[in-house]
Amino acid sequence: MLIKNILSKILFFNLALNFIFAQVEIIGDQSFTITQSNEQIILPLFSNKEIHEPDSNIDRAVIVIHGMNRNAEDYYNSIYDNAVELNVLSETIIIAPQFLITLDLNHWQPINEYVFWSGTTSWSSGGQSNSTNMHPRNYDISSFSLMDSLISHLLSNFSNLQDIVLVGNSAGGQFVNRYAAGSDQEGDGIIRYVVSAPSSYLYFDENRYNDYQLPFSWSVPQGCIGYNDYKYGLNDLNEYMESVGIDSIRARYSRRNVQYLVGTYDTGGTQDCESMAQGSNRLERAIIYYNHLMYFFGIDIVEKQKLALIPEIGHNFDNIASAQCGNVAIFNLGNCEQFQNVSYPTASFTSQNNSGVYPHAINFINESDQGTYPIQQFVWNIGNEIIYSNGSINYTFGYPGIFDVSLMVIDQIGFSDTLVYDSYVEIDTLYGDIDWDAEVLENDASLILQNVIGNASLSNL
Repeated sequence: MLIKNILSKILFFNLALNFIFAQVEIIGDQSFTITQSNEQIILPLFSNKEIHEPDSNIDRAVIVIHGMNRNAEDYYNSIYDNAVELNVLSETIIIAPQFLITLDLNHWQPINEYVFWSGTTSWSSGGQSNSTNMHPRNYDISSFSLMDSLISHLLSNFSNLQDIVLVGNSAGGQFVNRYAAGSDQEGDGIIRYVVSAPSSYLYFDENRYNDYQLPFSWSVPQGCIGYNDYKYGLNDLNEYMESVGIDSIRARYSRRNVQYLVGTYDTGGTQDCESMAQGSNRLERAIIYYNHLMYFFGIDIVEKQKLALIPEIGHNFDNIASAQCGNVAIFNLGNCEQFQNVSYPTASFTSQNNSGVYPHAINFINESDQGTYPIQQFVWNIGNEIIYSNGSINYTFGYPGIFDVSLMVIDQIGFSDTLVYDSYVEIDTLYGDIDWDAEVLENDASLILQNVIGNASLSNL
């Protein structure tokens, strides 16, 4: 029985590998062609319009980037079906570029002008295209450079465009995240970016989260040497990003209009240490990254960049794209509170008997209200003592003084509010009680005497 189980697991693993590393089932039936140093470069794609024919009736362009499996047709069909459902197909051009790899060329043997990449996902971070003995090319080009050219082409040939959205899922989400940071395409402000459920993101400094506890704290991680190398961070940039420079990468990303989508059941993701330094799974990584953006760029970043958690959805682009928040992100149609009317939590608490002699116990009653997202963490600060809780607390004051009390509430994605009451609690002094046991006894006299002769020191209190 044990041998049978082992054999079945090996068979399943081999089938999974064959699926992951299989060639694409179909190559795009259209193409986008550019010329570089007198060399033609062809990028295959799927589209509902002829992209080389100008059309003044088109006012929206959706460019959708596939995942690791390069199944661009599936992504195209998903966007197409949603456009039909929303009755916007006639004024929308949908383009699904296809970034082929060596395996695809080995199988399909397209003409030599077709561009391709090595590995499975080097295209997703703007890597240079490939050339081999079997498939020689007299050029190399970044996948991001091709996207720059494609967007420029759309802007030039579709004169009434009001909205260009670049959406990518999984490895395609990695593409969109990095491309938004590197590209100089502005498009007069009509370009938007939708980053859906990638396994990793581009961080803008060397710090990563410490523990999955809100509010996040940040420090340099240990034990993962390449955690801040590009594509994960800004060290050792590739050719395209190096030409941009770190300062411009940060500045460009800070002004982008970006919407992030992830399913609340999306608890998978790559397990390499560089990815794990960003969180345990795709859902966590999305939330942590959003907090990194607020930490690095400041809270104003939330005006341009927003995160939506799609309930009860796993790693499935069809379900994410067709959800209400998916429609708002991609087509700017419909309703999604997380994007359009997000509200913040409000901290509030009450208590009674806020004065007395020590030891004095007080119940602090949480009366906070959640906003769009449920409250995940309550952080009390009582006389500079930090207490994490699930809500209300009972606290015993063991010595005299006047105490400030505050409550910070933090919701599911890191939005917070803090209420502070200065001098909220007053605990009376019992003069002569040196050891804070609420009685004046011989031990107190002994402590005073030791202080007088210099054998012990007392605090100011």
